[in-house]
Amino acid sequence: MRFSPPLFCVLLLFTVVLLLASCASSEPAASPTRATAVAPPGIVAYIGDSPVTEAQWEQARAYAEATLLLLGEPGAALDEAAVLESFVEDLFIAREAGEVGYQVSAATVSEEENRILTVAGRSQADLTEILREVGLTHNGWRSELRRTVLAANYLEEVVLADTPPGQRPQQRVDWLAERKKALGVQLIPDFEPLEGLSIGDLAPDFEVQTLAGETLKLSDLRGQPVILNFWATWCYPCRQEMPLFTETYEQNHAEGLVIFAINVGESQAAAQDFVDDFGIQFPVGLYGDQSVTRAYRIFGMPTTFFINRQGVIDYVVAGAIRESDLDRLVDALLEDGADAP
Repeated sequence: MRFSPPLFCVLLLFTVVLLLASCASSEPAASPTRATAVAPPGIVAYIGDSPVTEAQWEQARAYAEATLLLLGEPGAALDEAAVLESFVEDLFIAREAGEVGYQVSAATVSEEENRILTVAGRSQADLTEILREVGLTHNGWRSELRRTVLAANYLEEVVLADTPPGQRPQQRVDWLAERKKALGVQLIPDFEPLEGLSIGDLAPDFEVQTLAGETLKLSDLRGQPVILNFWATWCYPCRQEMPLFTETYEQNHAEGLVIFAINVGESQAAAQDFVDDFGIQFPVGLYGDQSVTRAYRIFGMPTTFFINRQGVIDYVVAGAIRESDLDRLVDALLEDGADAP
């Protein structure tokens, strides 16, 4: 069993819309019930009494981000609410398909992966690099792709099999709304991300002394967009990119941007000479042990984390950053949550 070309195009278009999602259906009946009680930590939704865990959601979100990058939309942002809702829908559709013995084969999943790569004009090497970037294994990617294929095929070939093509979009909306209500689907709003180093994780907290003699804690910067940069004086790429950071800070610190540069394992004198040479105005942190680099798994420098106002990692760059990427990522940081009260 595999997608016919028209079905594949529908799925691909539907995926892009959900990833960019400013146009999710506004029909009230199609929305799942929103939970009013406080859910246990690590739960993002319920399908009846069955919890959907944050670990499941993290993999699904990484899959969605990888798909967005694969399709050539590096500047676009996920609409996480729409992606979460779609993910939960796929879960209960796949469960229903399994209950009636409807499955898709590994060969079908491989075929659809190759079809997506062809449409995107990408190679397996591109996919491997993108998966590394978002912190998802190939098995994890295949698992999420299988779920998506299974849900899409089951909807088209079983649920909507007797529905005329022109009526299928509305029938799909009506069926989903009915099933969500019957199953008691609940999405948990405003769940707290788990701490980690992948995109979407809460950045690990730490406390260091700055060159200015102050104690600075990462969590004290919550509410401001933060660029966290790990560097050393002997690191040539660090020297290459530092003028970009100093210029970016001068241009954007009035809008609340914080750049926090952590010197890795060098003396205060060496770090101060570097700061003076480059005219750095933003905070520079020092530490004597390896606790921070261990927490952030720094194996090479420079490494830079882009952390949004909620303290969540939006992007990670290993190696020297390009000016165009820095501009794009800073714009995204400044826009993220800027209108929040």
